[in-house]
Amino acid sequence: MSEKDLYQQKKQAQLDEWKAELEKLKAKAEEASGDAKLKLNRQIDAIEKEIEKGESTLESLASAGEGAWSAVKENVENAWGSLKSAFGEKDLYQQKKQAQLDEWKAELKKLKAKAEGASADSKIEINKQIESIEKEIKEGAEILSKFAEDSE
Repeated sequence: MSEKDLYQQKKQAQLDEWKAELEKLKAKAEEASGDAKLKLNRQIDAIEKEIEKGESTLESLASAGEGAWSAVKENVENAWGSLKSAFGEKDLYQQKKQAQLDEWKAELKKLKAKAEGASADSKIEINKQIESIEKEIKEGAEILSKFAEDSE
């Protein structure tokens, strides 16, 4: 097997792996709601475009002759860099959502302290806010947990 064939097989395997990751991301988007779903769908669109570019570049590599393949290899490396960046955005999204959860937890802590010293009427309102934030934290934590499971 030639160096070109080995290289092509390696890149195809990596592309197939990214396609599988994309399917996992699509499943997460189906479960998400609101802003999270919109952001995930934007990421999915961007990744799909990069995968299409990667497939096209691999086709160019396959049709390149043994002597010209090293020139096409540079295009493959550029396409792979774009795909890695697209999946890196998924990791960045995950980090941002974790930071948001941490902020909500800090806000929840403040509200609970505020509720302890509040009057009865104020306590009712504060407890409603606490319940709402606890629900958001729970939903966000579940989504991040699924993200982490699928990333492993």
